[in-house]
Amino acid sequence: MKQLRIEKKLTQQDLAVVIGVHRSTIGNMEDNRSKITKEQAQKIAKVLGLKEAEDIYVLGG
Repeated sequence: MKQLRIEKKLTQQDLAVVIGVHRSTIGNMEDNRSKITKEQAQKIAKVLGLKEAEDIYVLGG
């Protein structure tokens, strides 16, 4: 997830604002310290241009 976010030139803060969480939550997701809800996965997938929200889980956060 982190690599895709960087490729899209998004900061953790940018992604956090779009999906409605705190910036530190994005960092925790990227480091696998926070579980990603289905709703969050769907929003993240859309922002990062992934076809399926499940791809977020495959990326390991």
